[in-house]
Amino acid sequence: MWENYFIKKHGCERVRKEEDRGDFKKNGRYYEYKSSGYNQDNSVHMLQIRPWQDCDYIIQSITDDGATTFVLTHAEMMFEMKKLNASPAHGTKEVVADNEKIEYMMRLKEILRIGIDGLTTITKIMIFSIVKHIFYMQKIRIKNRMEIDKMKRSGQAAAKVLQAIAETIQPGITTYELELVSRKTISELNAKSSFLNYVIPDHPPYPATICVSVNDYVIHGIPNKMEILKEGDIIGVDSAVSVDGYHGDNAFTFPVGKVSTEAQKLLDVTKDSLYAAIAEAKPGNRLGDVSFQLQNVAEKAGFSVIDNFSGHGIGRHLHEEPQVLTTGKQGRGTRLRPGMVLAIEAMVNAGDSSVEIENDGWGVVTSDGSLSAFFEHTVAILSDGPEVLTESPIWRKI
Repeated sequence: MWENYFIKKHGCERVRKEEDRGDFKKNGRYYEYKSSGYNQDNSVHMLQIRPWQDCDYIIQSITDDGATTFVLTHAEMMFEMKKLNASPAHGTKEVVADNEKIEYMMRLKEILRIGIDGLTTITKIMIFSIVKHIFYMQKIRIKNRMEIDKMKRSGQAAAKVLQAIAETIQPGITTYELELVSRKTISELNAKSSFLNYVIPDHPPYPATICVSVNDYVIHGIPNKMEILKEGDIIGVDSAVSVDGYHGDNAFTFPVGKVSTEAQKLLDVTKDSLYAAIAEAKPGNRLGDVSFQLQNVAEKAGFSVIDNFSGHGIGRHLHEEPQVLTTGKQGRGTRLRPGMVLAIEAMVNAGDSSVEIENDGWGVVTSDGSLSAFFEHTVAILSDGPEVLTESPIWRKI
């Protein structure tokens, strides 16, 4: 019905299925037809995004009063999806991986282009910000005291894995031996690894229970039987486990024997930046206050922060909303509320901030070969301030 409406209104011709480029064609240009409408309960009754290269997107709002139409270019659609960190499906897949974020985008587009055309730009921006905040906060899972207590148990289990690894690290051992220590400890704790066989798009399943990052490795290094630690190395170890259905996530960069003055300074500054960020994780502050400290402490010391990766919310899922960026402005971003639980990550390079992905699809290394340090805590925001759920004695020994 609505597709026939478009053919008649826009003078389009239907594209044969085998062309697989879009739904319609006009003047040599392809269009992808998309529709979003509301049921009586305000739910969207159809929402699919399949970005085809060079296609424009016909977006149609279907209401009781009829249909309203506007067109987004491919570049506009990709820009909006990138801002929302959405992962579009390609090829023959029909539904985007994160429909909720696309639904949000569609609703905002309808508001900005259809519902409030008569308002000033400033008013539109204010409404945009309010709607975005309401939608975004609905996606952040607020934990009650019982859930936070469960997360403290998983956080302490993850911390014990790092403690066991700290007692093992010395020159001459392999990073795979650290993996064996991790597996043994997780088993003794009756916990489950959050990393083992973890899958993200376009990556093979992660094959280990910890990530090990030696020297210029930033994050996500895979333990290796051939990788032998040497005196003066630094090694970041990231461990996450689940207990009773809740995850705890922490990371620590260890010195291997005696390290250089530069390496020790990098470790000290990175840890300090993490704790400065944690101090800002309290009700009434904003995510930007947390991110600002990660960036400010590192850059004041002459180092750079990794801005390609970020911390995250955590709970029943290892990765939840919100993203906790490593750069930010004070007073900006989502307002923090009691019951939010964040995995705050400090990732700092001694040299340039640029990084590259290794051929295994997981490892991230500094582009200039400089040292990198990584520290992470799981932090619950309580009414009286932050509580670190992954604290352990190793943090007082560096």
